Amino acid sequence: MRPQPSKEEMLLERAYALQSMIKAQRQNLRQQEAELKDILAQVDSTGKSRFGRYGIARKVQNRRSIISDRFFRLWPQAFMRLAKVSIKDAEAELGKEQLDAANIFEVKDQISLEVIRFELPPKKELMI
Repeated sequence: MRPQPSKEEMLLERAYALQSMIKAQRQNLRQQEAELKDILAQVDSTGKSRFGRYGIARKVQNRRSIISDRFFRLWPQAFMRLAKVSIKDAEAELGKEQLDAANIFEVKDQISLEVIRFELPPKKELMI
């Protein structure tokens, strides 16, 4: 007979169940978003925006971005303080080996917690 689970074990059991549900819901949401995107593309391709009681509203969002070369020419010191270079872009430009040899990386740990469940071994029957 298994002893009464501790409060912490019961909390982790609930957390494990919630974590599993959230993962499943995220997967389901991704599938639904893909289906929605496909449906909207099909309807949008007709060139019409209204069908009976339903329609498509088109939103346009403008996004500003800085032209790096021009910014650098005008404010080189500010550029050097503000510029960020992604590892992916740097590796594409210079190669992974060259970057590794230069020892320019800073490593920061990010810790996250995930609940795992340990399966209990099956009970062994005592044979007499």
